[in-house]
Amino acid sequence: MRVIVCAAETDPSCAVCNDAGEWGRILELCPDGTALVELCGGPVEVAMDLLPDARVGERVVVHLGFALSRVNDPSPGA
Repeated sequence: MRVIVCAAETDPSCAVCNDAGEWGRILELCPDGTALVELCGGPVEVAMDLLPDARVGERVVVHLGFALSRVNDPSPGA
């Protein structure tokens, strides 16, 4: 599998199409390979195919229903 790494900490746009992604926090991991992620509009079901080892509480960039990359979260309350 090829993984695309982007500078999500400074630019949440998609590395492939340059559309804007959204930062969100993982609330719950589901057995079917999806996760419930808190975005600005509320919780959304997101495919976790590109981040299979993600954990609850991590921040991720979401685009087109997929978690693309982790966001380095330096502050515990952010």
